[in-house]
Amino acid sequence: MLLEQAKPFSESTKTYKTADIILLGIPLDVTVSFRPGTRFAPSAIREISWHLEDYDYLTDKNILDVPFFDIGNVSLKGNLESNLSEARYVIKRILDERKLPVSLGGEHLITFPILQAMSKHYPDLHVLVFDAHTDVSDNYRNLYLSHSTVMKLVYNLLGENRIFMFGTRSGTKDDKQFIKGKIFSSYEPPSSKLLEKLKYKPVYISIDVDVLDPVVAPGVSTPELMGWKYEDLYETIRRFRKLKKIVGFDITEICPPYDQAGVTTLIGAKVIREILFLLHRNRKNA
Repeated sequence: MLLEQAKPFSESTKTYKTADIILLGIPLDVTVSFRPGTRFAPSAIREISWHLEDYDYLTDKNILDVPFFDIGNVSLKGNLESNLSEARYVIKRILDERKLPVSLGGEHLITFPILQAMSKHYPDLHVLVFDAHTDVSDNYRNLYLSHSTVMKLVYNLLGENRIFMFGTRSGTKDDKQFIKGKIFSSYEPPSSKLLEKLKYKPVYISIDVDVLDPVVAPGVSTPELMGWKYEDLYETIRRFRKLKKIVGFDITEICPPYDQAGVTTLIGAKVIREILFLLHRNRKNA
């Protein structure tokens, strides 16, 4: 695997061999359509994680008890397709060793190569996506591989009724027509009924931080008004405890150059911690 070492997320006493969960950065920042800089997010999230208490006061958990290991950033060199291929290869290696990947983007396009690898291991894979935008264009500015086409690429990979979008509030009329009957889309968080339906399915979770309102999370590459509050996202993650087979996770589109107070990056680190706690809980109860 071609990896670039970085300051790890938080402090972990685990090694790659002893860890169940593998954290990695995929600093892809190529198809930006508004504000560049998502390539800096993996390092920024890691840096700010060191300023959080290991102990979580509200849940009585300690991040150092979670068996995760941060392998650094995927080395992205060359053209876009070679970058995606390298990301796909690293995820495949992690899955082959029966570990769970948690990926720090980077732009949202990273979800596509991740799911290409995931779908080989989990033929019945379902995807929960939290994103302000539909991202189902056939091409965007003459690019068929783009952060604005990523969910169309995933749809072509997985097929109908396998993608569930939440926080959606931006897209074209054509996007809305395409989604109807093929992809579940709602502004509201997932219902208890849906989570029960997916309870024993292999589920991958992808969070584009622009699902939050830019008043809450200003440091994203494509902000969209009328978004969720952080509390909405936090409570949704807590409800994922109903899902028994979460097989991977990514967080994308944090843009540190536009996050001058560091609040969005802090949100990213807190979300990663909650996901690590959740995946550890699921592993212990499996």
